[in-house]
Amino acid sequence: MLAARAEEKERQQEEDLRRAQEAETEKEKQAAIEAALEQARIEREKAEEEEYNKWKGFMTVTETGTQDDEASIEAFVDYIEKAKVVALSDLASQFGLAQQATIQRVQELEASGRLSGVIDDRGKFVSVTKQEMEQITRFIRQRGRVSLAELVDASSKLIVMQETV
Repeated sequence: MLAARAEEKERQQEEDLRRAQEAETEKEKQAAIEAALEQARIEREKAEEEEYNKWKGFMTVTETGTQDDEASIEAFVDYIEKAKVVALSDLASQFGLAQQATIQRVQELEASGRLSGVIDDRGKFVSVTKQEMEQITRFIRQRGRVSLAELVDASSKLIVMQETV
């Protein structure tokens, strides 16, 4: 029995040693793969940098400046307030801006209080003046609880739609 136990213990130690060697081999393989991936990433970035530098010589900046001067912002706000309902894509093309930049500008103007309204789910901005908002607020306070249908009906009467663009 002692011999069987000793043999079992020796076999167990050999099995543990084999597993440890397999784990070490697996770690080495994983490290080699990670090193190869890192090398590939470095080479790809280097190639991209070389490509950028090659094309950079062909690019020129013909005009610099910003669109955010006070006159262009006033024109932007005036255009929206006159149009009353304006598609953001049309607004972007009208002022030579990217659509995302146009949305950001509208949101900034709303946050600063220079513009008020809502952006609908179809990508249109509906300008609502302070007086129109006050009229809607007065309507809700006079009526108390109102349904969405009543609010829509009252809003369409209280908000003057001059022209749509």
